[in-house]
Amino acid sequence: MFISKVFFDDKNSFFDDDTYLSSPSVNIGNVGLVEFIGGASNDQLPQGGNGFTTNYAFSRKTGDGNAFGIQGGESLGLRFTGDYDLVISALNSGALKLGLHVQALPNGQSDSYISSNTQDTPEPLTMLAAGAAVGFCTVFKKQRSQAQKA
Repeated sequence: MFISKVFFDDKNSFFDDDTYLSSPSVNIGNVGLVEFIGGASNDQLPQGGNGFTTNYAFSRKTGDGNAFGIQGGESLGLRFTGDYDLVISALNSGALKLGLHVQALPNGQSDSYISSNTQDTPEPLTMLAAGAAVGFCTVFKKQRSQAQKA
């Protein structure tokens, strides 16, 4: 399998016409046979985008099958102009999203993947423990209320 396209949804929701990134450069320090083309684009993320709006799209150079896509042990270097702290914050909050189109999955399938915010999601056991704690507090409160009435 290999990554054939990389997309950025770069819409700063605080400022209608503003974005987090600008002035893209591609193929900066690539590792392997990776070679991509692209830049500002409204190309669509394959398989739909769940509200993903493309501002930048980069595609592997065509020819020689998947030779120019990103495969295991390889990397693509992209460079943008932007405020580092704002970009990191936007990635963490999900305001700036990255989309990937992966090809050559089992049975010749392909799929698209979209980054999401990196906020920690509670583990199921933590949620169960929190629910149990609320339940115990409710029972304890009822027992205490009944004891005070007696």
